[in-house]
Amino acid sequence: MTKDIYSALERVIALGCKRVLTSGGENTALEGAPCIAKMVEQADGRITVMPGAISSFQIKQNCWHWMSTARYRCSISLAFCCH
Repeated sequence: MTKDIYSALERVIALGCKRVLTSGGENTALEGAPCIAKMVEQADGRITVMPGAISSFQIKQNCWHWMSTARYRCSISLAFCCH
């Protein structure tokens, strides 16, 4: 965690990283969505900002569509039933 997420983003870009996974400094990406949107704007194509900590419920509800990111990180659980 950092106190200045925007300066940290510039440092990550300067290191030559291609992507950064973030929840926008909050517990979930939905809570951090305003910050993530600002990070995407600041990055201006220099790095891919990927929202993390997104629940399957939020994905189902399309709660993330307004964050303006092209990629998302999530985990998927599948239940298999054998009869």
